[in-house]
Order: sequence, then structure tokens, then C-alpha cells
Amino acid sequence: MKSLRTKLKDPTNFNGLERLLYAPDQNISLPESYTHPTKEYERGMMISISNNKTHYEELIKKYREQYLTLLYCLTGKNNHSKYDIKSVEGIPSQEILIKLIQKKIPIMVCGIHDYKQQETLYGGSLQGWEYQHQHLYIYGVHHHLDSEGKTVDRITKTFNPRYTNNRKRTKDAVRITEVGTGQHIFTDPITPLNVHEYLTKPTPNTLIHYISHNRHKPEVQYPLKTIYLSLKKNAI
Repeated sequence: MKSLRTKLKDPTNFNGLERLLYAPDQNISLPESYTHPTKEYERGMMISISNNKTHYEELIKKYREQYLTLLYCLTGKNNHSKYDIKSVEGIPSQEILIKLIQKKIPIMVCGIHDYKQQETLYGGSLQGWEYQHQHLYIYGVHHHLDSEGKTVDRITKTFNPRYTNNRKRTKDAVRITEVGTGQHIFTDPITPLNVHEYLTKPTPNTLIHYISHNRHKPEVQYPLKTIYLSLKKNAI
């Protein structure tokens, strides 16, 4: 396959965003391709959680803990506390996102949905329409995954049942999906250069548009929140 690599040798030719992302002291080269992902989860990871009998107010309290659990699954270490984790409503500035990307710090965008009216969960054991559930979009996780898929499996098994509000692990209560592949390869072409625009200006048929819109109860829209490790930390 013909390489689509773009080389910009002269930093004076960079636009403002490129100067932030590819500053000389960062020793970061341009991605191999802007058209097709070159690594699994390069465009992001979606974690969908079928929360059992859980309301919005309870879900948002778990964000920092979920992020710390994610870091543990990626590194096998508990290097940080909840005081190291930032939680902001909406999406951080482009400059903050770029600095997080430079440090390979995962960015977790959290959305909440209502269940469908009269939706039956877990084989008829629960009518869940009065409760809410979560969708998490995580960018930058691909830097920390192994090639055998063991890390992704660890995330699934750790989140389920810890964050489902079930006593035991329930099949498919936590589902992990790679973003920007298959039929979505052209609808979600996410790169370090456009991730801020992607998150702040969601267009129809994209993952972030789906996460940010509460389609089963459109009169109630829950705000997105972004969770990330403090930039004062040099690594996860």
C-alpha cells in the first residue's frame, strides 16, 4: 500500500495547531496516515455500560474512579489518586487536548442516556426505562494496548461488574468497540489535529453525535463531561 505519510520539514510551515502538536521538543512525527488508522483503537475506544437500576446522579460520581480503573488496566499500576484526575463539563480547550495527546494521556468523554420506554434488560429481570446508562469515548488509549488484546479484555472484566451495579458479571453488560472502523471508517476519521473539532461540533452519523444526544428522551439532555489525568503528571 502506498504510504500517505506527510513530511513537514520546516516548522515555519506549520499552522498554529501543528506547532503545538509537533513542537521540536516533543520529538513527535506526523501520523503514518490521515485516511486509515494504522493501529487498533487509534481513533478511539467506546465503552458502553448497561448500568442496572442506576440514576444520572450516581453515574457522574463514578467518573474519576472509572478513569483511575482504566489507567490501572492499561498499566497494571495504581500510580495516581482521585486528586490527580480532572473533571470538566463539556470538552477542554484545543490546547489542553493537544498537550494531553503529546503526553499520551487518555482522554475520556462521558455521555449518559436514558433507556428506551419499557426496555427489558437481562432476560426480563428489569424494566429499565426509568434509569440511565453510560457511554464512554476514550481517545489516546491505543498507545497503551498490547497486541494480543489482553488489555482490552482486562478492561471489560474489571468494569463488569464493578460499574454495572450488578453483584455478578453479566454477559454484554460492558461492551468495548473500536471507533472509526467498518462502516464508520469515513464518518469518524479522528486524528490528533481534528479531535477537538470532532468532539465540539458533532455531526450526524458520528459516534460522538450518538453519545452526546439522549435519543430515547430528547427533552432531557445530559451534559458531556471530560475526564483526564492532570497535565502536571508526566505519564500515566
